[in-house]
Amino acid sequence: MKRRRTSQPIKEGEKAALPVTVTFWLDHLRIERGLAENTLSAYRRDLVDLARHCQELQVEFPQKVERKHLQEYLKALAGKGLSAHSRQRKLVALRGFFKFLVRENRIEENPTDLILLPRKERRLPHTLSIEQIEAIIEAAGEPERGSKTPLRDRAVVELLYSTGMRVSELCGLRPRDLFLGEGFLRCLGKGSKERIVPVGDRAALALQKYQDQERPMVPAGDDRVFLSIRGLPLNRRSVYEILRRSSRHAGIEHRVHPHMLRHSYATHLLANDAELFAIQELLGHSSVSSTEIYTHVERKKLLDTHGKFHPRP
Repeated sequence: MKRRRTSQPIKEGEKAALPVTVTFWLDHLRIERGLAENTLSAYRRDLVDLARHCQELQVEFPQKVERKHLQEYLKALAGKGLSAHSRQRKLVALRGFFKFLVRENRIEENPTDLILLPRKERRLPHTLSIEQIEAIIEAAGEPERGSKTPLRDRAVVELLYSTGMRVSELCGLRPRDLFLGEGFLRCLGKGSKERIVPVGDRAALALQKYQDQERPMVPAGDDRVFLSIRGLPLNRRSVYEILRRSSRHAGIEHRVHPHMLRHSYATHLLANDAELFAIQELLGHSSVSSTEIYTHVERKKLLDTHGKFHPRP
């Protein structure tokens, strides 16, 4: 009896016709574990990439994938300059997928067993000073910068720094998530986990001015808080562009991206004696180990200060 083909050749630049087992696994993660669509899309891309690699080796994916094929794949990724962090994330996705196949009796052995996670380099996050952030906020709200929506742009920057939200969380905000009178908002983080985040007075005022004066002027095409002038939800690229133009207008030469405001938020809280576990809760980190990176930032600053000002460094 001929074995039925489970997948089609995967061509560069087109959507892959992956085996049905991939769909089953992603559906399981979506329904049973409630993972966010962004995470599921990343996992699917990881499997597409591996499937393409297996096709080049003429190895049937996923039934005939062995440990040596995965080791070659990870080695090839490293050769292309992919960071240890990215390779680690890919391997986590592959482990989950093959573990699912074993549990469903679709393969006998998990080829990811005994493969060690790539050692991840611990890079310190780039942060901005309070003065730089204030300059960016002021620049974002200046009509001279050329933006047709300066109130929206200022509210975006104010809110990113005031709350430490991820840019995806900010773009996903809906009016029903705002409780400005009470001083907080509700957002959905990774894995669709809901959390309550305090909002500072200046950010709340900037957001209220945008809602009162600018937002009614654009078509109500969506119920998101932040909309484009055409009434479409603001996306990550739009937020990045707001920061790029505002930071350039503020005279900051290096690249500024949305996550830098999140890093700055956490670092400034820690510098002002906020508890690490409180910062973890505010950021929506599932583990405090993710938050501990900011203690390294503060230690580096202390070392730099000591080396610069101590009479015998």
